[in-house]
Amino acid sequence: MADIFETVIGMAEPALKMVGGIVEEVQATVQKFVNNAVAEALKASGAGAAAAPPAAAPAAAARVRPLRAPGR
Repeated sequence: MADIFETVIGMAEPALKMVGGIVEEVQATVQKFVNNAVAEALKASGAGAAAAPPAAAPAAAARVRPLRAPGR
C-alpha cells in the first residue's frame, strides 16, 4: 500500500512543480502589467516624476507583508 502512495506522489510531483512555475510566470506578468498601469496613471496625473519608484525597484515592490491576526 505504501508503494502505491509513493508512486502516486512521485508521479504528481513534477506536474505540481510545472504548475507552480506557470503560476509564478502569470503572477510576474500580472504584476508587471499593474506596475506599468500605475506608472502611466501617475504620469498622466502629473505626479509621475515625484511619486514613481525607480525603474529597477518594481521587483522589490512586489512583496507584501502578510496580515497579522488581532492580538498577536
